[in-house]
Amino acid sequence: MTTRYLVVNCLYPSASRIDFMPLISIGGKWLEKAGFIPGEDINVEVKKHGELVMKLLPVAEQEVE
Repeated sequence: MTTRYLVVNCLYPSASRIDFMPLISIGGKWLEKAGFIPGEDINVEVKKHGELVMKLLPVAEQEVE
């Protein structure tokens, strides 16, 4: 597996720029190679402070629309 280094950015929900939320944006062909296909559902779990784990949901668990 390849390690990626990203930056935690800010999302400003209003024009005031006073209130902000952390934003992590990921994208690229490497996600597809890792099995993440557009339109599929994922689970993001906080394992501990500073650690997130993303996993594809099995097809049986994905919401049928």
